[in-house]
Order: sequence, then C-alpha cells, then structure tokens
Amino acid sequence: MGYLIKGLSPETFSPLFELDHNALAVREMKRVTAISKPGYPCRVSLQDAEQGAVRPKRIGLKGSSLNLSQATS
Repeated sequence: MGYLIKGLSPETFSPLFELDHNALAVREMKRVTAISKPGYPCRVSLQDAEQGAVRPKRIGLKGSSLNLSQATS
C-alpha cells in the first residue's frame, strides 16, 4: 500500500506569524529560531528552515485543533 506525505497549506497558518509572544503563549505556542540546518523542519512545508528563520511552534496539547478565528484576535 502506498501513501503520500505533503505539507499543509501555508495560508492556513499565516495569521499566526503576526501574533506577538504573549498571543502565541495563550495558544500554548512559542516562536522558535532555527540555529542550524538541518534540524528545524518547517511543520507546514516539511522543508528544513534556514539558520535564523523564526517560526511559531505549538508547545501544548490544549485542544486537538487550531481555531484560526482565535488566532487573529
């Protein structure tokens, strides 16, 4: 049986990139800076981030899905 792994649409997550550290923390997320390549794959595109790239990262398990209507508030 074959399967295909592909990245998620970046548009789904774009509101998160505009949030500050406090707004991310409310959602149990934090901003992470890649300090080496490889080692920090983007969870959206599945490509290794360039050194110095900054991305939000989910750190908690509060709920099983991301409500993007909350992401922009």
